[in-house]
Amino acid sequence: MVIQVDMLLLGTGPDGHCGCLFPDSAEIKATGSGKVVLAGNDDRADGDFIAVSLDFMNSAKFVIVSAAGSGRAPMVAKALSGNFGRYDCPAGMVEAMEETLWFTDKEGIAMFDEFAEFDEEEDEQED
Repeated sequence: MVIQVDMLLLGTGPDGHCGCLFPDSAEIKATGSGKVVLAGNDDRADGDFIAVSLDFMNSAKFVIVSAAGSGRAPMVAKALSGNFGRYDCPAGMVEAMEETLWFTDKEGIAMFDEFAEFDEEEDEQED
């Protein structure tokens, strides 16, 4: 059983990491396993850290995902479209029990329409 909190505020990075869970890391690949995971000391981080598992993040009632700035625009588009590999965009894997809110700005969301339209065109071509 995963402990539940009422709300989490999570930061993101341009590579799709969220709450210090990095793409394709052992910690993100443990998602759904029921294991307690504490991430830390990843070379991609600015320093040492401790992070909770995605299972813990997703057990929160409400999650706010912060992703502002033009440097995060490709990641925001990828995460919100759902068009990513199994473990390559942890931010896109966050799904709270009740509601997940993304806080971004005009620059952060700038590529979403372009990415979503591309996705729709691919779907139409497959039909």
